[in-house]
Amino acid sequence: MIIDAPVTGDGELPGTSVAETVRVIAGELGTYPHLPYLPVLPERGPGADAIGRTAALLSAVTVHFAVTTTPGGWRIAGGDSREMRRARAWLSEDLDSLEEQFEGFDRAIVLPVVGPLTLAASLELMSGHRLVRDHGAVGDLAEAMGEALAVHCAEVRRRLPSAVVVPRLDEGLLAAVLEGGISTPSGLDRYRAVGGQRAGELLAGVVTRSGVADVAVRCAGAAPPIDVMAASGASVLSVDLSALSVRGQGDQFGSLVESGTVWLMGVGGEPVSGPAMSEVTATVDRVTQWWTDLGFDPEALPASIGLLPTAPAVDPVAQFTSLRAVSNRLRNVGEGRDD
Repeated sequence: MIIDAPVTGDGELPGTSVAETVRVIAGELGTYPHLPYLPVLPERGPGADAIGRTAALLSAVTVHFAVTTTPGGWRIAGGDSREMRRARAWLSEDLDSLEEQFEGFDRAIVLPVVGPLTLAASLELMSGHRLVRDHGAVGDLAEAMGEALAVHCAEVRRRLPSAVVVPRLDEGLLAAVLEGGISTPSGLDRYRAVGGQRAGELLAGVVTRSGVADVAVRCAGAAPPIDVMAASGASVLSVDLSALSVRGQGDQFGSLVESGTVWLMGVGGEPVSGPAMSEVTATVDRVTQWWTDLGFDPEALPASIGLLPTAPAVDPVAQFTSLRAVSNRLRNVGEGRDD
């Protein structure tokens, strides 16, 4: 996978028209070196959100993890549900738009899905407890997710045979699962932690079963468990720049960079025009300072680090414009230019 300080997306975007959203993504991220992606439009309703879409992918290969809505989120349904049928219909519509806009596309396209440990911490069992309570069920879910991801990637490759599909496992709750930080329904207790070694094995199983060469694992927020992420065997890892410190994780991060791991770094995406242009400069300075503090040559920066926003956009065009400006400046740093 070729990286040259590209920009990609967080996943979720505002709006309800997938055709219009995919046109925006094609216009903003469809040129080299950037990485377009399949968006998530939760404003359409339950099933169009990240959890619902991922559960729909699972329900296509096994009804055991089909879900239905509850006042608080999603619950295992015990069989196919109206919400899953609707979610699969939306996904088909999404893929139709992707196929139309990216016909003949021959570079990487990112496919965000919710990772198995975060999904297990988000789904309720029929008892009302979270699925993460049952470690055996977590293993079953991860196995099914690997199969579902393989089917999903194969379908995108069928529609876009020249494209390189890069599934991304979004594990926003991974740290909480590892720390035993997921609350029970009463809020008075926490579920037993999943061990780091076991979590790494589960992620590695999903990566292997996906059947694709490049898989990304993203863990947004504070204190990302980089060791567990690395144990997945994913070729692309993604964390937020604000969560990293040279003192805490610099050596580990540096060794992974040297081994060839590509990183998609979460940074801000402020508008470029007017006084806010200083925010682009500040972001470039933060990235380059952090990189050089690790002891790396600035010329190697564009080859190892891509960018994505740390939060969904209110104005996607402004956000992507800002991040592309940061990307361009980082490439200039790598080339020894200041402009």
